[in-house]
Parts: sequence; C-alpha cells; structure tokens
Amino acid sequence: MAIKNVNPRPLRAGHIRLGAPKTGNRPGKNIETFRIDSDGFPQEVINARLGENPKEVHIYFPKLFQTNEENLAFIFDSGYEYYRGGKRWCAGDGVSANRVLENNELGVVPCPCDALNQQGGCKQYGVMRVGIQNIPYIGFWEVRTTSWRSIGQIQQVIGIYQNLLGENFWTTSFVLSKSQQPGRSGPVWVTKLAIHSDDAKKLPMMAEMPMLDTGESFDETAYINPLVSEGPIPIQDARY
Repeated sequence: MAIKNVNPRPLRAGHIRLGAPKTGNRPGKNIETFRIDSDGFPQEVINARLGENPKEVHIYFPKLFQTNEENLAFIFDSGYEYYRGGKRWCAGDGVSANRVLENNELGVVPCPCDALNQQGGCKQYGVMRVGIQNIPYIGFWEVRTTSWRSIGQIQQVIGIYQNLLGENFWTTSFVLSKSQQPGRSGPVWVTKLAIHSDDAKKLPMMAEMPMLDTGESFDETAYINPLVSEGPIPIQDARY
C-alpha cells in the first residue's frame, strides 16, 4: 500500500557545468570544456565514461511525468531568484514572487522589482534538465545559466525540436558542444545544443522546416544537414 496523493520527485544525479569553478562569489572563468560532477557517482566513473574534460556531452531529455506539458515544464525552467546569507529569500516568475517578509512569514510581492541585477541582488536563471547517454540513471543532470540570451534560446530550441519531432523528441539523442565566438571583452566559448547526427533522420525534410533567426551570422552550409551536431543553435556561455 502507498500513501495517496504523494508526488515522487525525480532524483538529480549531478550537474553539467559550463564554466570553471567559482572564485569566492565571482563566476568561474569561461572555458572550452564541460565540468560534470555528481554527489552519487564517483568522479572516476564519470571521467571513465565521458572523459575528464569533455568537449561534447551526448544527452537526451528524460520523460519522467505522465503528461507532455509536465515533461516540457520539467526539462526547462526559468525565473528570478534572490539569495541572502546563502538562503533563497525571494523567487518569482516575472509577474509575482514569493518572498520572506520582515515578520519571517512568506508573502507575495510584484516581480521583477528594483533588486533585479543589482550587485548581489536578484538574478534571472534558467535550468535545463537532461539525461547523459553514457551514464544510465533514472533521474536527471542539471545545466544552469543566468544569461538572458541563453534562457530565451534554450526555450526556443527545445520548442522547435519538440514541434519537429513530436513524440520522437523523448527518444532522440542530442549533443552539447562548444565553439569559440567573439565576446564584448574577447573570445568566449559558447555552448550549443543540437540533434545527434545519428538521429537526424527523424527530422522532417528541410523544405518543411522553418529557418531559425537568432540574429547570429551562421554558415549556410550547416543547414545542409539541418540542426545536427554541428548545427547553428548556440546557447550563450553561462559561467558556473
């Protein structure tokens, strides 16, 4: 017999980190590889399966809930959050936020507020939750970003693939990789999400596909085999 109306929470296996470790409260350095760590898997097991500093990670999107809406909401989440003293003080969705008030009770306030992007204040975030192909696990690995550009692009890219692939989306392999692109203060390593070339056959013909305009200048030859592992859909670097 099981307790009624209990919603089991998927287990987090670990993190796919996009940058070097933080230095104090400062973001980590932008790097060309991924850092993958876990509380449940020994680091030597991860390194043996994926390499010590992988430049590519083969992933899939886990289908852990009953409805498509629940699954899509789970694999990518975004919002605003404000931490004080290492604890989350406020969390919002751009309309309203739950905040710890002066009397230590939880209240609802407008969102965003003046604390957005202040030094040490509120910050936007996006979290993508994936499975890693070479590490079997019933759960997810977390990829986190605070880049406005990344948050918008991840939502757009996932939406495009899901619309193109339909139910096949959940059985399709994807690739996280990096390429160097110009940044405001010098070159940066930009993370890209693309369908694995072995699964490109699941996509409809190119004539039926919408072109994706992200404001970037991409090599048109990348569209010969559309949206595959060298495909033109970048996720702006996030420094963790």
